[in-house]
Amino acid sequence: MQLTIKRLLPVVILPAALVALSAAHHRDDPAKAASTSDPARIVLASDDVTDRDASLSPRNRPDLLVYSARTQGEAETKVFLQHRNGTKELVYVDQEPGELVDVSADGSHGVFRRFISPGKTETYSVDFIKRAS
Repeated sequence: MQLTIKRLLPVVILPAALVALSAAHHRDDPAKAASTSDPARIVLASDDVTDRDASLSPRNRPDLLVYSARTQGEAETKVFLQHRNGTKELVYVDQEPGELVDVSADGSHGVFRRFISPGKTETYSVDFIKRAS
């Protein structure tokens, strides 16, 4: 059987090149990628003792991220606003475990889900400006 480049290109060479490019892309520094490719992207700082939930971005405020987080070993949940320049602001503290599940388009309100027991939750509206539910 005669092997030619024409036969190897779609089966071996092209997939290998795509895998190599993909691996190189994932090794890039996220902070560098954020500063050069997308100026609106916000990079969250890493913290070893905080369990942070998925961040939410208000539709009309792309310069803002809102997320809930818990310190390991503690029950209370904190909700933070983080601006593009890296400053973060504590806007709500709940004494029980929970998570922020939605945020308003302007970033002034959110929906907080408190975990009561396995399978039981309560949902609250949170006003970030008044810092209350």
